Amino acid sequence: MWKKYFFIISLLPFGGFAQSWEWAKSYETPNTILVDHSQSISKDENDNLYISGFSWRPGGGGYSGMAYNWLKKFDAQGNFVWSDTIPFYTHTKNITDEKGNTYVVGNGKIVKYNSNGIQLWAVSAAIDFNDLALSDRGLVVTGYTWSYPATMGAYSITAETGIIVECDENGNILWLNQQYKYGPGAIRIAKNGVIYVQGLAFDGHDSSVVRLFDLHGNYFQGLIELKNIASFINIDSKGSIYLIAGINDRYPIIINSDTIKCFCGSSASSRALLKFDNNGNYQWHKIIKENVDVSSLIIDSEDNVYVGGNIIRTLQIDSFLLDNKGGGIYIAKFKPDGAVAWIQYSEQGNPTSQGQINQMVLNSDNDLLIAGAIIDKQIFGDITVTGTDNMYADVLIAKISQPRSVSQNEPPINPTNGLTVYPNPTGGAFSVNYQTDEATSISVIIRNELGQTILKKEYGSRSSLSETFDLSNLAKGIYFLQVNTDEAVEVKKIVIE
Repeated sequence: MWKKYFFIISLLPFGGFAQSWEWAKSYETPNTILVDHSQSISKDENDNLYISGFSWRPGGGGYSGMAYNWLKKFDAQGNFVWSDTIPFYTHTKNITDEKGNTYVVGNGKIVKYNSNGIQLWAVSAAIDFNDLALSDRGLVVTGYTWSYPATMGAYSITAETGIIVECDENGNILWLNQQYKYGPGAIRIAKNGVIYVQGLAFDGHDSSVVRLFDLHGNYFQGLIELKNIASFINIDSKGSIYLIAGINDRYPIIINSDTIKCFCGSSASSRALLKFDNNGNYQWHKIIKENVDVSSLIIDSEDNVYVGGNIIRTLQIDSFLLDNKGGGIYIAKFKPDGAVAWIQYSEQGNPTSQGQINQMVLNSDNDLLIAGAIIDKQIFGDITVTGTDNMYADVLIAKISQPRSVSQNEPPINPTNGLTVYPNPTGGAFSVNYQTDEATSISVIIRNELGQTILKKEYGSRSSLSETFDLSNLAKGIYFLQVNTDEAVEVKKIVIE
């Protein structure tokens, strides 16, 4: 049933109720395994999900164990469809076209599968393939040869050389560009066909450098150079460039005359989200500290930026602080100007619990889908997910829903429905009255400014609601009351003074 969203207040500056965990699920793989930092997620035009990953089962008595890769398909609600072992023995990346054909790259192979998991073709070479992006003619892939030369089609590639190669949808090599003393990593392709590559320049300084290539693979510009190691790149609709780079007090980020410090200690594992314009000029940064990592960087159609990763011990972004919350995952949404829209996270269900996020993707409704791993038990808002045990990891897949855009100039969708809150502002206690035309399932959610659920209550089927809530034990500030029915969602801002 179509659910209508309408707002009693104007859209708010800090997200508030803007997102919530809709579901989270775990899936055990065929053997008791460890799931490494290698999962990649993509989607087709029907929002079916495709996840590739690397698994390793340790052996006993000095035996090194067994390693293998897999590709799994899930439907739009995260329900398992099929799984297949794929010919890789290392980390992989994947991307899916609108028809559900999935391309996977890893150590030594580029492979294409159809939507039923049938391998259509494979290209093999002694190359460590790193990342891939869909092009108008097929896909473009980055890689590096390390210590040995390689052959790919008609191309002979020297040792310790970076490559950028385009294959058509049938696996034919269209062009190959060799980059000496440069290791290409993350890749994105702009709407105008320009290829953006973030890589490491082996120039004695090991700088992170963004290089631009045309749609035929010809290098034409270098834009950004950082002495810090950058791990991700993405571009928005205006061609602005976003990078994730490592930072601590021993290694600040220096961009021309600007020095970015994190004030997080000399041994902390922190990250910086950096924005540059389409000419490579520095715009702004956000520090994500203090013991965290970043494993995914994506951008939506409105140029909002999403960063996700794992909390090692403490997470701090601006004034938001999670102390001693290691073992969980976090996702932060930033507006194009760098303002924090919301932050969402999971928590340990047990001291041995560990969550892991590897990559994210946005579906057609602008909701976030997350691929990762779970050991033991993780708590996602009011959802608890339990893995197989407290030693080995299961595949984790989760969804964060966001509200649909509604024009404030439109008339009320259902003007006969009424939500009133009194008193507001309040010292803590307030009454909620809600009336509908007919009996419907009603639930109430109260969230803080960061979108974290403070209270959730189900009332079953009824046509009215009259309830008193007391939040006097909470800190003064802004909270959001959300009333859900089968037909609508209404939200009001609550101010506790």
